[in-house]
Amino acid sequence: VCGGHVRVYTAVVRFGEVLETLGARAVPPVALGGAAVAGVRSLRGLMVPVIDAALRLGFSAAASDEQTRIVVFEQNEEWIGLRVAGVGQVSTIAPDTLQHPGAALGEANAELLSGISRNGDGFVAVPVLARLLEVAR
Repeated sequence: VCGGHVRVYTAVVRFGEVLETLGARAVPPVALGGAAVAGVRSLRGLMVPVIDAALRLGFSAAASDEQTRIVVFEQNEEWIGLRVAGVGQVSTIAPDTLQHPGAALGEANAELLSGISRNGDGFVAVPVLARLLEVAR
């Protein structure tokens, strides 16, 4: 799995789901794009909607810095970017360490995650990628 940071959480996705990781230069906003849509980014001639992971998970937006990244995924034959605070290491997470996410994010956002696991002082969150990215439509 590949990890990206959102506040005190590390969110992980299957490595094969990541198409590309980009530096997070400014993205122009999108009219009627939804609260979590940060804007769009041009990539190889395609306009890629970019979702702010922190906003989508119910946190306030964080300012971009040199560690901020946009992780690009393909979802329903469309490319979608997810802005995260940083991208970390490739790791393995044992399925038996995952717990129900409701207590960590609140029941309103629990459907966005398939589970969470403790990781030192923080948590590792495993998102349901299709649900996390669905605001881009």
